[in-house]
Amino acid sequence: MKDTSWDRDLVVTGDGKGLVGHAGGILLRKLADQAGLTAGLDAALAVRGTSPQFSRGAVLTSTAIAIAMGATSMSDIEVLGQLEPVLGAAPSDSTVRRTLSLADDRVLTRIAQARARIRRHVWELADGAGGFPWLQIAGKALAGWVFIDMDGTLITACSDKEGAAPTWKKGYGFHPLAGWCINTRECLDMMLRPGNAGSNTFTDHKEVLDGALKQVPASFRRRVIVRIDGAGASHDLVKHLLTLSSPRKTLLFTCGWTITGSDEAAIMAVPASAWKPGVRQDGTAEDDKDTAEITDLLARAGNWPDGLRWIARRVKPSRRHLRNLTDHEKKTGWKYSITCTNIPGTGIGGVPGSHHPQFIDVLHRDHATVETDGVRTAKAMGLRNLPRKHGRSTRGGWSQRTSPPTSPPGPGSSASTTRKDSGTPSRTRSATVSGTSPPGSSGTPARRSSRSARTGRGDKRSSPAGSGCAHCPPPAEQRKPSQRHDRRSAPARSEPARPRVHRAPAHATRQNQNRH
Repeated sequence: MKDTSWDRDLVVTGDGKGLVGHAGGILLRKLADQAGLTAGLDAALAVRGTSPQFSRGAVLTSTAIAIAMGATSMSDIEVLGQLEPVLGAAPSDSTVRRTLSLADDRVLTRIAQARARIRRHVWELADGAGGFPWLQIAGKALAGWVFIDMDGTLITACSDKEGAAPTWKKGYGFHPLAGWCINTRECLDMMLRPGNAGSNTFTDHKEVLDGALKQVPASFRRRVIVRIDGAGASHDLVKHLLTLSSPRKTLLFTCGWTITGSDEAAIMAVPASAWKPGVRQDGTAEDDKDTAEITDLLARAGNWPDGLRWIARRVKPSRRHLRNLTDHEKKTGWKYSITCTNIPGTGIGGVPGSHHPQFIDVLHRDHATVETDGVRTAKAMGLRNLPRKHGRSTRGGWSQRTSPPTSPPGPGSSASTTRKDSGTPSRTRSATVSGTSPPGSSGTPARRSSRSARTGRGDKRSSPAGSGCAHCPPPAEQRKPSQRHDRRSAPARSEPARPRVHRAPAHATRQNQNRH
């Protein structure tokens, strides 16, 4: 743990003097400093021969806090100005831009290494205290297993940004691909791709998966389960996943499957007695939802590597599924789906009953949580605002979305909760402090709160974050009219200057007429 002297006298209260709002933003900075993330990012962004006024690690951390508080552009870094009595002056938007412009391949690699090092420290602390969030599926605890869910999403670009392209949904923008750790709700790695990128491109999935696995600490990497939907599954990806297991570590996976005519033939060959009721997430049986294993009936199984299993599931179709049903599904009145997995017949180690098709089916269906805990949370935290129009700072901002663990590992550590707590004004969440500014920031000590914003008639407003001084009007002799004003007031060369006539207001004229 790092020593942060600026928060020694930090007190959370609802009344008193020297209060600042958005106390959640201060807690994020406190977490980043104490976990060592700020110092790690500062070392990763160090440039030989330069000594910046602001710590570059503090700039990245401040940018993440500003996003959690509702910032949507670099200029919105001024939202941190209300935390100036505690954290000191915030960096300016130009400072943020210069910091993000340092993002090249070498710097991004060093940032990823710093993230992995701090993540290992935080995870080990949580695991040592017995608080690491192991998943529980179908009433069974999967202690010791880390889940990585991969999924892509579409981001609409409202302008002609660099790399934007038409999407398969007839939109325009980007198609990023990411890998999330569902245990801690952290985005481990993400790749920015144009809108016309393929959903099952093997090279993209391999790069993102390898980057996500590097972010998992070595002690937690021994037992990993990867889940991918049917849109991302491919022959090459399945082969690659099978090569990631070794005698010292086990990597299991489940992925969706595109049903063909031969697959429907295998489903039709399943005896009626082989269909067993499905299982819900709480472990209870489902109604009108059945599962069965079709590995021995699948004709295409010979074209795939050994060690794979295929699980079929049938449900009653909903109204939105009716137009996409096949002839066999219309005939039987069921909608079918298939899951491919390498979970052996003996099941998952330490999880009794995990070899049954019902458990494998519910294990894969839990992948849907990445849409809410991963994709939607990332978009709410600013993913939909990326990237910038031009420049390398796009890559730095993209890494910023996946860099810090913004909260300790746990079920409630999603970024959406952080934004709700720190981004919404609250009457009960405030902080009063008397101490010094955090290291790496250039600002006044916390006890000097005269520059904080005050509301009320006649009160002065604070200057924007990072400006260094309040905006004061220049002396009268230094005031110059704008060019637009000069063009409007200056007469044309072909006509003489007209004297300016001062007219009295209409109400004054009426008063003079009444007097007479």
